[in-house]
Amino acid sequence: MLFGNKKIHERIYNEVEQFEQTHDVKVIYGANVGGISRGLQYKDSDYDTRFLYIHGDFPHKIYVPDTLPEKSLICRVYFDNAPFEWIPFWEFSSFIQFLNNPMIDAKFSVGLYNVVGWTFLSPYTYDPYGIQPKIWPLIQKVFHKDYFIAYHKKMMESFALHDETVAAKDYLYALHAALSINWADRHNEYAPVYTPTLLADEPHIFHEVCDLIHKYQKEAADMADADMGKRLHDTHFKVMTSHVPMIDDYLKATAKSLETFSVHPLTPEEKQRCACVIGEIYDIVQTTLYSEQSVRDVNC
Repeated sequence: MLFGNKKIHERIYNEVEQFEQTHDVKVIYGANVGGISRGLQYKDSDYDTRFLYIHGDFPHKIYVPDTLPEKSLICRVYFDNAPFEWIPFWEFSSFIQFLNNPMIDAKFSVGLYNVVGWTFLSPYTYDPYGIQPKIWPLIQKVFHKDYFIAYHKKMMESFALHDETVAAKDYLYALHAALSINWADRHNEYAPVYTPTLLADEPHIFHEVCDLIHKYQKEAADMADADMGKRLHDTHFKVMTSHVPMIDDYLKATAKSLETFSVHPLTPEEKQRCACVIGEIYDIVQTTLYSEQSVRDVNC
């Protein structure tokens, strides 16, 4: 189930249905992303989602993202006066191709690779056909650690944390990236998205960091209630923190471990294996949608 109450669910599902009718497609999966998926949202955070759809010709026609413009594969529906600025709808067959070749508009991006894992590992999902548990074991089989670590290394380094006080959420996002890197390196698999789950792999800092998360979230809620945050994300830049030695030490140790890191491209054998797995994913989704859909009508 997606994050939030019945009211927000109804609004989102109505928009999904409208998108299906307007574009003559079927939305097969969705997830909360952003701070919500990480468990790091504030009261005034926006409601980030991502949905995947298929055309009626799936899987006979596969949309290959490195040969098509982004606008033909991703449709962003924009809103005013809503807890979300837009809802992105991604064409499913091209989205899965990012596992093998994360390119769009002729640009390679490890972020596109990472977005696949993020979408299917979010703890809050719209999954009416049970897609996630059916295909996730296959996605995990073709995990590319270099792509995953490269993205999170860039994320960890992207936040300005040199001042005496820093934005608390930036601090937590940098820590989330470091936790993800160490999980992936240790277990050679996609790391969880939800921060407390990541922290379970680091028991020596688990309770202290969870307490800090709750502290920052409460400060943000108090600010929002006092009308200090008049726009989405306002408290992101208002809740500040001094450096925490425990977190600083963890970030520095992770950065040091990456001093000689470099990305190795996939070998031809790895690319062929990934292409085979992608084909298997398409077959499973086709079976789910067109052979098993009637199961939903069975009275048990």
